[in-house]
This record gives sequence, structure tokens and C-alpha cells, in this order.
Amino acid sequence: MERNNRTLKVYGMSGNKYNDTPTIMMKGKWLEEFGFKVGQKYNVDCQNGKLIISIKKNTN
Repeated sequence: MERNNRTLKVYGMSGNKYNDTPTIMMKGKWLEEFGFKVGQKYNVDCQNGKLIISIKKNTN
């Protein structure tokens, strides 16, 4: 794993009635290096101006 921090951009995507909706996109092999696999579910916790993204534990 090269870096633990990334600087990304919040994009605007056209949503309802062509109003921009904030959109965050992440892609790259680095996600796989941190354990995120294609098709896997994840949790996003929002708190104090931070998004905490974690792999959803299998509940089977």
C-alpha cells in the first residue's frame, strides 16, 4: 500500500430537474489493496465532517 491518504473531488452530477447532486467517486487498484473487492458491500458513517467507509461484515 503506497499511501494512506487521498485527495479526491466532490463532483456535481445532474439529478432531478438538472440540479447538481454532490457525487463522490472512488476507483483504483488501491481500493483492492485495502480490502475492497468488486461487488462487496460497505458502510458509510457520517460524523463531524468526515465520511468513514468500512467493509460490511458478512452477516450470514
